[in-house]
Amino acid sequence: MAEYEIGIDYLQQSLKICVEIGDRLGEATALGNLGNLYAEQGDYGQALDYYQQHLELAQQIKDVAGQQRALSNLGMLYESWGEYSQAINCYQQSLALAEQLESKSGIATALGALSTVALHLGKMSEALEYGQQALAQAKQTEEPNAEGTAWGDLGNVYAELQDYEQALDCHNRHLSLAQENEDLDGQAMAFGNLANCYDSLEQYELAIDYHGKLLEIARDLGNPEHEGMALCNLGVTYLNLENYDAALVQLGAALQVSERIENYPTVVNVLFNLAEVHQKLENWDVAIDYYERLQKLAMQMEIPLVEECQHLHSELIAAQESHR
Repeated sequence: MAEYEIGIDYLQQSLKICVEIGDRLGEATALGNLGNLYAEQGDYGQALDYYQQHLELAQQIKDVAGQQRALSNLGMLYESWGEYSQAINCYQQSLALAEQLESKSGIATALGALSTVALHLGKMSEALEYGQQALAQAKQTEEPNAEGTAWGDLGNVYAELQDYEQALDCHNRHLSLAQENEDLDGQAMAFGNLANCYDSLEQYELAIDYHGKLLEIARDLGNPEHEGMALCNLGVTYLNLENYDAALVQLGAALQVSERIENYPTVVNVLFNLAEVHQKLENWDVAIDYYERLQKLAMQMEIPLVEECQHLHSELIAAQESHR
């Protein structure tokens, strides 16, 4: 039996006992932990059900800390689905409760999450402000994982602003903290973020090395979200190197993993790059199909990519006509 299945079985038994003896706080904790286990395995539908049950029970028993955790977890699920309005709502409620509890760790997590969503939506000044506030709070927690995550979130904002010197500094700080504390999840994210910076700086050998490290950890941990991200980013690096066969292999694998767990932000990235590869190969019909799928998904997610998709779609149709 897989380790996570053993964990789920244990928590199900714990949940049953808590219900039988009337331990409602223990019941709420078990529901939240079950949600976490399912989320780690990419079973977001089951995770959503348990997180919602956790939130409802925490509200009934007035467990403010439990409510704060449940809202934060729900926000992460909605963010992974690209449902950013829902995610923001959950994160803002989580932030308010963390402030009520005077939980610096909870405040830092919520601010970092709001920074990431603002980044997805192209709201750069908002992303930077939230990211800086998150780091300031995280430094006061004396929790290295919280501080590392905050450095990583801020590094992503600087990378999007093309300030790669600042971005690399942030991500290297995150990596150092994660390695010192044997935080494999943190190391994975830092490796992936460093790889993306090196991609942007056209240092492709370093990028491939770091993407590979992320992929290895993601597979060791059984984390399909990180696995999909690593495969997608490797595909992008090979695209930049004009190694289109390798790009298609990595992007195809990324699409399969990310669609299975409904991680739509990564699906968007994969579709965009698959369309670009087929455009380079002058596979016009295939490229147009990917752009149409991308455009539909971008509209559902209400992300800034919609206009760019429409423009690229029009360009592709014109190119297709000129090659007939």
